[in-house]
Formats: sequence, C-alpha cells, structure tokens
Amino acid sequence: MPELPFLFLQRPNTTNRSKLGGGGVKYVKPSPARQAARLEARFTAIAEGFQALQVDAVGLVPEQVIVVETLTGAVDKVAKAASLIPGLEWLAELDLDDQAPEFGFAEDGDPGANVSRRLYALMSNQQAMNALIDLWHRWVADPGQRAQRGFGPFKNLFKLLKDIRRWSPEDRVRETGILEKWREHLDLGATMLFEVEFWFRSDPASRGRALAELQAGLQQVNGTVVDQAAIGEIAYHAALVEVPGAAVQQFLQEVEQKNYSEVLRSEGVMFFRPRAQAAFGIAPMGPVTFDIEPRLAGQPLPTGAPTVALFDGMPLAQHASLVGRILIDDPDGLSAEYLNTGQEQHGTAMTSAVIHGDLNATGPALQRPVYVRPILSPDSFAGQTEITPPRRLLVDLIHRAFVRLFVASNGQEAAAPSVRIVNLSIGDPSQPFDRAMSPLARLLTGSPGGSGFSLWSA
Repeated sequence: MPELPFLFLQRPNTTNRSKLGGGGVKYVKPSPARQAARLEARFTAIAEGFQALQVDAVGLVPEQVIVVETLTGAVDKVAKAASLIPGLEWLAELDLDDQAPEFGFAEDGDPGANVSRRLYALMSNQQAMNALIDLWHRWVADPGQRAQRGFGPFKNLFKLLKDIRRWSPEDRVRETGILEKWREHLDLGATMLFEVEFWFRSDPASRGRALAELQAGLQQVNGTVVDQAAIGEIAYHAALVEVPGAAVQQFLQEVEQKNYSEVLRSEGVMFFRPRAQAAFGIAPMGPVTFDIEPRLAGQPLPTGAPTVALFDGMPLAQHASLVGRILIDDPDGLSAEYLNTGQEQHGTAMTSAVIHGDLNATGPALQRPVYVRPILSPDSFAGQTEITPPRRLLVDLIHRAFVRLFVASNGQEAAAPSVRIVNLSIGDPSQPFDRAMSPLARLLTGSPGGSGFSLWSA
C-alpha cells in the first residue's frame, strides 16, 4: 500500500456532551397564549379521533402514534417523562430539515435565519392522550407554574411546539424512496419485495400485534410476509413483504387519491422502504499477466486466532494469495450457490486486499488468518451479479453474522471472538446516511463485539 504520513493528534480531553439544536443561539418564542390559540384544535382533534375508535374483540385498547414537532431546540428526557404516563410509550426522536421561521419562532438578532426542527414520536391510547392534554391545559392556564415532578420535559415541549398530530400514511412513504421504487416497478407487473419498518415496541406482544395487523392487510391484496426480525439493541423491528404487481399499482393510487387501505394505514408501521440489497457486477474473466509468485515469496502462513473478519462474497479459497490464510464460515450455505470459480470475484478481491494490501506494492501479509463469512451469492437469473440474499432482511443477516462472531448459541461456541476489525465493503443505495439513520446505519454504528471492536468499510 502507498506510504502515508503520520498524523499527529492532540491528547484527548474530557468534555461535556453538547446539546442538540441550540448551539448557544438565543431564540424568540411565541407566547403561551399564542401557542394555545394555534394548537388547541390540534389536541382536540386527536382526542376526538380516539373517541371514534372501539376496543377490539379481544379487549385491547386501541393505540395511535402521535408525533410532536418542535422548533429551535431539542428537549431532553422526553422518554423518561413519557414513561410516567400509563399508556404512553416513547418511540423515536428524529432530526428534521431546518426551516424558515414561523409561528413566532425565530433566531434572536437574525429573524430570517432558518431554525432547527425535531420530531418526537409517542405511542398513545385515549387515557394517555387525556393525561397529555391535561398537562397541556395546565401549562396554558399558568405557564409560570412549576411542572409536576418528572413532567418538566413536556412543559419544554409545549414551549417549542410547532405541531402535534397523528403519524399518517403520507409519513410512512414520504422521503423513503418507496414511491419511486413502486413507480419503477409498474412496468414490470411482476411480484415485488419491499421492507416495512415498524415502530419498535419494547413489549413482544405489541410487536406481534403490529405484525399481525400488517399481515391482515396484506392478505387483502394477496401479499405475504417473507421474512421478519426484531433487534432490540438498535430498536429495530421490520418485515420483508412480497406483493403482486396489482397491489403496487393500488398503493400508488391510494397515495395519489389520499384514500388508504389497511396496509398503508397500519398503525404500527413507521416506514415503507425499498428492499435493502447490495450488488456487485461479475465481469468476464480475462487473461492474467501479473505474476503473483514473487509477491508471495517468503511470506509465512498465518498462525493464531483471527483478529480481522470479512463479510462479503465467497472467496476462491485455493487462490494462491489466499490458500492457508483464511477461515471460511458459511452457516447459510451461500457458497453452494456459486456455480463456478469465475463468479467468486468480489470476495476474492476483498480478502486479498485485506491480507496483502496492494499486490503491486511490497509488504508483509497479515500474520493472523482472516475469518470470512459469505453474505453474497450469485443472482438466480443470469448469475452476472453477486447480491445479498433477496428474500432475507439485510439488517438481520448482518446482525446475525456479528452475533455469531462473539456469542455462543445452541451449544456452539462463538465463531471468532478474537476478532477486533470487521471489513464490510457493501452498501445499500436506497438507504444512505441521512438525518434519520437507516436501520443498516444504526446497526453498523453499534459495537456488537464490545470494547475494542472496529468496523472497517472500504
């Protein structure tokens, strides 16, 4: 690999974590009276919406996702305050795009500057909503009164409140890329796979009800759930669903006409997303003019336990640069889907790069073997692409690969607990890093391996 200069860094210092949304900027805010005049009808509409709902056949109290948008700053400890109200459950907190000042919110000294915006999502039943409205009325009646113990965050929310409303079908499809994918698929007319991400509920029974509600709606359009997973560590619960082309056309018509059937109205659904998948083209094999033998001469075979893992395609284990240097672990049997060695391209290239670096340069090979877990296989059509399994949730696949490294399960020891670096050279173009982190990004920024674990993505 090329010689690079050393980077001299200052000694680390301990400092307090900065709060989001403020940055020391002072803001002008509307009066409580103006907030009440503008938003009272919003609270009333939500309360009336609950009154129209009926307890279901098994006696479960109906729930709805309520979202609160704030302007100018973030509010701490909303989740803790929500836990004090029976029937209210904190779900998520998301950054939204900055926007022009409105409703009396503005930066002090620069009234034309954009202000930050934030969303808080809460699952609520009617009892919890009534309690929240009571807190709202108390604040409106006497803004200076000290909030009840633990409820201060709601008082701060009311001060910064831009809007309060139900999470809508439009929210579930807006800016996720699913509408574009649905439109692209119209001309194909075949069945389509896409992902449904639920609001994560800490209670397994609540997660089960959200899935059952979606399945009931899918049955009406001849759709099915192909795969589903819940990962508590990253607050992730999702399903991979398959629907016929006619259902895709129906969904687009529903969005256009704002007349939604049961699938798009599923209360437990946060987002409909394109299917997460990574893909790499398989190029025709040409003659090799590079003589690898001099590069490998005198390179001893590795010893000991692996410290580097690679999640990628199946490598050519008998390649001269890899033989005796890798440990392949293939619990999903993806290697059997490779029909010839010409398809084992991306995994072979990445494994060689990890072990040797640039073969045109000089340098020692890794002194420990590399653990390789195939998560790609040739596509089932022409075999011209290496892809992640199309009928599996990608986040769940990668999560299980990480867990298998470090956690013993079903009487089997952890696969490679000595690993401290993982190379994952894949990406999902439909779910890039944005203001709201995609499930894959949430997974990869965690540390399933514990202290000392690093992710290396080429």
